[in-house]
Amino acid sequence: MEAYVGLDVHSKRSVFVIEAADGRVVARGDIPTTPAGFRRLREQHALAAETPVALETGTVAFYAARELARVGLRPVVIDAHEVRLKAHRPRQKSDRRDAFELCEGLRRDQYRAIVHVPPAPIGALRETLSRRRHFVAVRVAEVNAVKRLLRAAGLGPRSTSLRTTPAWERLLAALVAEPVLHTYVTQHYALWRCAQDQVAALEGTLGAQPAAIAATAARLQTVPGVGPIVALTTVAVVSQAHRFPSAKHAASYAGLVPATHQSGERDTHGHITKRGSVAWRTLLCEAAHHARRPDHPLHPYFARVCARQGYKLAVVAVAHRLCRILFAMMRDGAGFDVRQLALEEGPFRRTTVQRYRLTRARARRARGGVPARCHDERARIPMPPLNGEHVTPKRLMSCELRFSSGAVLPALQRGAVTPTPNGRLVREGRVGRRTQSPPEPRAGAGRSSPPHSRMRVSRAPPRFALGCHTRADQARTLPRSSLTARLHGRTFTIPWPFSGDWRPTPLQPWLLPVHCEWYRALACASRAPNTAQ
Repeated sequence: MEAYVGLDVHSKRSVFVIEAADGRVVARGDIPTTPAGFRRLREQHALAAETPVALETGTVAFYAARELARVGLRPVVIDAHEVRLKAHRPRQKSDRRDAFELCEGLRRDQYRAIVHVPPAPIGALRETLSRRRHFVAVRVAEVNAVKRLLRAAGLGPRSTSLRTTPAWERLLAALVAEPVLHTYVTQHYALWRCAQDQVAALEGTLGAQPAAIAATAARLQTVPGVGPIVALTTVAVVSQAHRFPSAKHAASYAGLVPATHQSGERDTHGHITKRGSVAWRTLLCEAAHHARRPDHPLHPYFARVCARQGYKLAVVAVAHRLCRILFAMMRDGAGFDVRQLALEEGPFRRTTVQRYRLTRARARRARGGVPARCHDERARIPMPPLNGEHVTPKRLMSCELRFSSGAVLPALQRGAVTPTPNGRLVREGRVGRRTQSPPEPRAGAGRSSPPHSRMRVSRAPPRFALGCHTRADQARTLPRSSLTARLHGRTFTIPWPFSGDWRPTPLQPWLLPVHCEWYRALACASRAPNTAQ
């Protein structure tokens, strides 16, 4: 007699319902969730060999499926989410009703999300990989906990890397002066070392696989960027390649295909679905990062997607393609062949012609740190004379010139507003900040000052006045301030706390030649009348 069985499995006892081919309920009851209980179910109700038994996914589902297969029945494991969606009365749940819904759905063939039950060797491989992921997570958690302790104690820079035993020992040696913190770190180190030992033991177990699994994993490792963990995870997840109709279905099973919403003329695609095995998808994305190297076979594909849509999307796209490649290799039993990827193997050479390029660091150091255009003959900045002498950085660095502030403001009429070279507005002795944009270049001549994108000088708000003597017969009053210079991406703040005369020292050779317009302002101030109040 053809029959269908619905089994609601629990850890101690399981509830069953048996229906005939016409939908008539033949038997109901419960049995212990043991091999003897499953054997009694078949013998007591005279079930034929390969009778389908429906059960939903759960922690005991694979154990029950293996025991049912041993007694000669055919287990059908169904996704629990689909079972709840297709339940006749979802608000009225009970074990007997669940068993009846499973049996009725199996008889009517209304379930589509059928879960694959792997063979015993693949099941053991899956469990080993799962235990390894667990201990790796424990190891990472201990490292993060120690880094949090060090940051809370103000010792964050000492936790740069804690991936090896010598790194932990160096950290413990540096914390001898902190007994409480040393005790906490020692406890976390003990747990980290235990997890590290378990990871090493599990990796040794992964290296001793049956011949069929080992041969398939070795063939998958011929793909650049695929190591033993990625290869074994692929074998464990795919299990049997013939259960997927095509490579596209395998990529969809890994959750690496975009979500689709199509209705009428509207057809949109979103983020990847992220369905299926999270561990397999994560490892495929990690292996896809190797495609950024120019010698990787998938680098041309990665570079094209990266230039168009960004690095992260390129990594996901390469992971999708890598998933399909690994599945095809398992299905066909073939090795990695670059010619199957529509690629040509070089080496190839490409010449790039650029109109501009950055100044080399070696050339900048040879010029003493001054930008290249300051040495260009066509871009020399005319500097007015100071006391009959030409103003140069060397002249300003000499001890004969005495001044007391980093920037000198020209004389102003009452109510006049003028911009200073450092980007401020001056009105009646008050200094304010202004946003300054680079000037437009004049045709046929160079700029009168370096571009503001390279260097910019700004002054802090004034505090009090002090005397500045640029000549023996002339004095000016300037606010106390600080000079901030930004040169080639580096910011320097120069305090001016002194009063009276100041002479540059040999230890401060970089303070003055930071902006050529500053020289112009100093020279103009030397000829301006005294405006001190």
